[in-house]
Amino acid sequence: MKQLSDKQNKWLIRSKILWRIKGIMIKPDPGVLTEEEVNMINEINRLVSLINEHSKENSIKLGFNAIERCEIGDCNNKMYYHHPKFGNLCKKHFNELTEMK
Repeated sequence: MKQLSDKQNKWLIRSKILWRIKGIMIKPDPGVLTEEEVNMINEINRLVSLINEHSKENSIKLGFNAIERCEIGDCNNKMYYHHPKFGNLCKKHFNELTEMK
């Protein structure tokens, strides 16, 4: 098996951290939590959203070759076109949406 470069290894670690962070979003249940706990959970959710929102830009700042990805479902293919209504689309989803017209 080929040895990963230092940069590849760092990217792997970073992507695993960001993937785990994406799964942290919590729906607070006021019936079993105090108002203070609900407020803290809402703050956690806000911070997680910020991390996710800026992860690509921050990856570029760290020197990684981050690219825009398709935003349809869990596709995550390389972005081909930015649609004003549907956001970033890969070639497949762009073709599917333009054929629907």
